[in-house]
Amino acid sequence: LNFLTSDVLNSVEMLWWVEPEFRGEVGAKLFHEFEAESRRRGAKRMLMAYMANSMADRLEKFYRLKGFEPFEHHVIKNLD
Repeated sequence: LNFLTSDVLNSVEMLWWVEPEFRGEVGAKLFHEFEAESRRRGAKRMLMAYMANSMADRLEKFYRLKGFEPFEHHVIKNLD
């Protein structure tokens, strides 16, 4: 996967939030709408992100079932 130098149009999820009580059905609907809109706009690849403290195991399983594969991991450090 040559992401940074590719001429392939990518659709990148920057940030979205679904309140915990609405995550199941509403979160899945939001995901499917994002994928459909990405296709309508001609994207050939989707990139999704999730926070490590937000059901990471469940989200990784969901994305893998949808055909995603791990691409990048971020780390964070507070500079006080």
